[in-house]
Parts: sequence; C-alpha cells; structure tokens
Amino acid sequence: MRSWLELKRFVVIDVPEAEEPTENEVPPQLEAECEFNLAALKGRINFYAKTKKKSVLTNWPIVGMLPGLFLNRHGLHSFITEVLHNSDGTFVFKGPWFSNMEMVMTSDPANKGPSFKKIFDALGDGILASEFEMWENQRRIAMSLINHSQFQNFVVKTSSNIVENRLIPFLEHVAELGIQV
Repeated sequence: MRSWLELKRFVVIDVPEAEEPTENEVPPQLEAECEFNLAALKGRINFYAKTKKKSVLTNWPIVGMLPGLFLNRHGLHSFITEVLHNSDGTFVFKGPWFSNMEMVMTSDPANKGPSFKKIFDALGDGILASEFEMWENQRRIAMSLINHSQFQNFVVKTSSNIVENRLIPFLEHVAELGIQV
C-alpha cells in the first residue's frame, strides 16, 4: 500500500497559468494543493475510522475524555456500563492534562490491583473495604449492634452530652465576641 505522499507524486494537477495574484487572491497552485491535501486528510481519517477498533471515549489533546462524558451525560449510567463492557471490565478515564485527573473504573473485583489495596489499606478489612461474604457478615453484625436498644441509648446520651457541653458553650462564646459562624 502506498502512502499519501507517494500517491501525490503520481497525481498531476493541471492548473492553467494565471497572472500574478492580487493581495487578497490565493494562487491557483496553492489552492489546488490545499484541496488535494484536504482530500488526502479526509481519506486518511476515513481509513482510520473504518480500521481502528471503535472506542467509546476518545482521549483528546488538552481536554482529555471530558467531551465524550459531557455528550453522554443524559444517560451516564448506561454510558459507563457500555464503556466498561467495551473495555473488558476495566477502563482508565483521563481528564484534562492540566488537572492530573486519572481514574480507574472497574466492574470486575478481580481487577483490583495493588494500588486499590494501598488506597483502602487504611480502612483495613472493615465493612467499607470488604467484599462478598465478609461484607455480608460484617453488615449483619453491624446491623445487630445498631438496632440494639443499649447502643441507641448510648448514641442519644453521647450526642446530647456533646451538644450540651461542647457545642452550646462554643456558640455562646462566639455570640459574645460577635463573630459570624
């Protein structure tokens, strides 16, 4: 397959000789070459559009993938599902260059690598970071604790104590000083 530059050598553009162009006029040779280059560029874009694997989101220079996200804001959940489906369950979303925004979206729990473990290591194996059966067991235990009457009495007593002994004195002090909160 020949490149566009090689094909350009074989194309003869017949432009009649003209008088010198005026200030606002474009020389016919330049105009013809521009038309040829635009046609070649359009052909190249069409070629890549047909052969390249279709990607749901394009990473544009400067703005990243935000335009695609913005254009699909009306059905965001369906759109993200489609993105994850087309990318085998894990997708890296890249934001604008200047924002240093890069997010990994995954629908497959097995794809969580060391970075996920590092981020959520501070939470340990608690209810916020656990999965599957472990999460169900911890949720069951937490719900039994939360629904217990002694725990509910403890929450009421502690909250009342904080409001009466800390919040109200602080607000009174701020009111005496005339500070807006």
